[in-house]
Amino acid sequence: RNGIATFTHLALKQNPHLTVPETAKALINRIFYANIRRNAILSRNLQNIVQTFSAHNIDILPFKGLILSHFLYQNSEYRQIADLDFLIRWEEFGKAIELLNGLGYQHEHLLAEQDQGLFAHFRSSTELVHQTNRLLIEPHWRIFDGYFPEWCSNSDLFERSLVYQFDGIETRNLDNYSLLLLLCIHPARHGWLQVVNWLDLAQFICNHSDLNWPESADRAREDGALRIVTTAVRMV
Repeated sequence: RNGIATFTHLALKQNPHLTVPETAKALINRIFYANIRRNAILSRNLQNIVQTFSAHNIDILPFKGLILSHFLYQNSEYRQIADLDFLIRWEEFGKAIELLNGLGYQHEHLLAEQDQGLFAHFRSSTELVHQTNRLLIEPHWRIFDGYFPEWCSNSDLFERSLVYQFDGIETRNLDNYSLLLLLCIHPARHGWLQVVNWLDLAQFICNHSDLNWPESADRAREDGALRIVTTAVRMV
């Protein structure tokens, strides 16, 4: 529930002197190896999507999930991941959905035409499910739903993004400032219910001790996200 079973497995492996009931240890081990298998499937599917989009000159910007795990922990297997989230340029969204349909992903629930405008205004993504392996993906036209601060436009996020390679996938990743806001705002919208979100933010801070914090605070103030960011950082 807290998304830390894989980290617990690693901690126990590094500290064999710890006394843990065998039943609990066996359960943690099962979750760890099942997560490795699932993330390998997610990685193959993401690679297929990235390659398909690249062949049709459509930009894609994965965030959260696999790429976040690799960026923070240098390993895409550590975090427990439910789906694939990625940003698409708004003007390319229709073509991207057509390509995803061709790869076997379909909407489970279709909106009535009169509701689509409101959905696009207030929401940030749509959900598609692969008709064979039931893998859930969420193509986004923005990072967060309309009632949360969005620090820059869809196109600006792509302009700020950096080339990133992991698991044989060449794609793009959010810039450090955007990742900081993602790690603070995304858990806030879910009430900070999962311990793994605290671990992620703490790991980001440890990895980026050279981050210009005064400048980042000024930018967050301008973007209307300073209270969320300062609250999250102080609580870590």
